[in-house]
Amino acid sequence: MGPREAVFLVKDASRSLVMIHFVANEREVFAFMSQENNYYVVSKTGFGGPGFRVTEKYLWKSPPVAKNPRFSVEADEIVTIKRRTSARGELLKIQVRPDLTPSSPKVRVALFSPADPSDFEAYCRNKSQEFSLIDVDPVEFALTTLCRLLNEEPNMTPTERLIATFKNESRFPIQNFDELINRVSKIAAEGRSLRIGCFACLNMKCMSVAGKPVNYVGQEETRLEAPRISSRTQELMGLLTNSGVPFIWEFILADTDAEEIYGDWLPRDQSEAINTTISRIKPQKLWSQIRSRYRDQYQADFRYAYENCEQLVGSDYLQVSVNRRLDYFITRVGLPDSLENRAVCETTAKRNIAAYAAQGPIIAQEYDCLVIADPDPTRLGMIQSLLTPTLTIWYPYSG
Repeated sequence: MGPREAVFLVKDASRSLVMIHFVANEREVFAFMSQENNYYVVSKTGFGGPGFRVTEKYLWKSPPVAKNPRFSVEADEIVTIKRRTSARGELLKIQVRPDLTPSSPKVRVALFSPADPSDFEAYCRNKSQEFSLIDVDPVEFALTTLCRLLNEEPNMTPTERLIATFKNESRFPIQNFDELINRVSKIAAEGRSLRIGCFACLNMKCMSVAGKPVNYVGQEETRLEAPRISSRTQELMGLLTNSGVPFIWEFILADTDAEEIYGDWLPRDQSEAINTTISRIKPQKLWSQIRSRYRDQYQADFRYAYENCEQLVGSDYLQVSVNRRLDYFITRVGLPDSLENRAVCETTAKRNIAAYAAQGPIIAQEYDCLVIADPDPTRLGMIQSLLTPTLTIWYPYSG
């Protein structure tokens, strides 16, 4: 079969209409797409979120899963397709953009073609998920979604564009989205900058000394310094800037974690190691400086959360946290499974929860929006909201 050509109207960075021709050999690109176009849209906001993860778990239930190489239409990667397949179906991750600038609008959609649609739908119902079905080519669907985004954008006010960015770039549902919209509107009326805070955690390490844990601040790159996360951060900065709403993004370096959570098991002062981390992460505020303005409030909230930890998070959650630490002690550090080490795991787990919970009320006063870049973002968001249910949280990182 000869080459197949698809032509779509999109807009470039200057907002003028251009014709982009996507020409590809059918065997390479389009042959792997279902002839019936039996695809469910499992995500329109990227490759994270509950719907996407439910679909991945369904796909993985029938190993092996083939991770096919990324295919790019045109050398400049305006359209990229990643494909995963198993006996249960085919998962496509498609990204399209009109140009290659860092702040270029992007559409990331994930589509799934199940081998047994009835089985997939039943599985999704059990997980409280429901997906729409498309009857067009997956690439065409992604490009049409991009065109719709570009056509809407010029008619938006800066505030509307910012709110759309929050919504489109969030990998999980935004916590208290209505409150965030109210804050953005108020900021616009007051003529001030939106304040966004994102915690940067120290790289805590542990070693075994005489069968007991000894903690210290490691010097490996933090999660925020990893290339994938750093690239995503720069992308977000560009999108926020393009909205036209002034903003301040600050990384909040959790410089008190070492002493507050692990202080009983630190061999020496960790200031030098902490300062090395501080020198690498910009722009940032030290949590110790922010906390100092709310000393009495923080101490009271920390004490309350620590003493009532099980009631706040539930016994199951606390036990999972303790067991996770104990598993790390045994399998990674080489510590024995002793009563003393179990007690250390319980104490540090409760301190960790109490610290995050006590941060919430202060963050709500200092910032208009909290960004979470944790590997398990919604779990951390839940903990930081224990004492502040109205805390606004944006989840633009997939975890």
